[in-house]
Order: sequence, then C-alpha cells, then structure tokens
Amino acid sequence: MWDLSKKWDVGVAASTTYSVGYSSKQYGMGFETGYRLISNLWISTGYNLVGYRNADLTGEDVTRRGAFIRMRFKFDESIFAPREKK
Repeated sequence: MWDLSKKWDVGVAASTTYSVGYSSKQYGMGFETGYRLISNLWISTGYNLVGYRNADLTGEDVTRRGAFIRMRFKFDESIFAPREKK
C-alpha cells in the first residue's frame, strides 16, 4: 500500500491458497484504492485480475476475479487505553 495523501491510498494485492499436501494451488492478484472515512476506518474498491473462490474463507469476495468493495478497520492496543479526561 502507498499513501497518496492523508485520506487516500492505493495498493497491489497478491494472494494464494494451498490445499492439504499442496496438491491444489490457487492464486490471486489485483489492485485497490482506499479512502479513510474516519480515524482507522477505510472503504476500498478494487479489481482482481486473477482470482479464486474458496467457500471456507470469510469475506471471499475479495479473492474472486472481478470488482470488489470492502470496509476495513484498524484495531490496535490504543483503542483499549483509558481516555484522558479534559
């Protein structure tokens, strides 16, 4: 991922999945553009040039060939820290 500004980013994604024993392999590759709505919350749209389907994966729509939209949230230890009173 590359930050274009404080709100916009672009990225290239590559993925693969293997079956037990590596007898079956599937690959995916695409790109996406994201916009930060609020702190730590992005909405992104992208397109997979090569993709695959796997019913066992949650949110498998981002691995299929074609266009996708996704929302992502960054969780880290700071969300559990007590807030300072002003």
